[in-house]
Amino acid sequence: MAQGGKHKTDLGTIIMHWILVITLTVSVATGLRIAMDSPDQAWLVALDNYLPLYTVWTRHIPAAVTLVAISLAYALYIYSRVSLSLLNPKPESLRFAWLLA
Repeated sequence: MAQGGKHKTDLGTIIMHWILVITLTVSVATGLRIAMDSPDQAWLVALDNYLPLYTVWTRHIPAAVTLVAISLAYALYIYSRVSLSLLNPKPESLRFAWLLA
């Protein structure tokens, strides 16, 4: 928690973050299981006990769709927060913003 008991983020960001974490985990796990079918991916045999066995495609495709949807929703969410001037970055936090451009 931040100093003074104030949160630095809001509930919408936290919910979108954890949905993203869960769907990314499902997508990576099922994607690695799908990749095990390739003969040149023999190193994946070491992960065989940890990867899902059944309903791989039926979990992988919805996870991918959810990842895209959450990414777009987050971009729209941030855009609406900026356009409503609710997200005001401090000038000192923008000091190195030119590196990201």
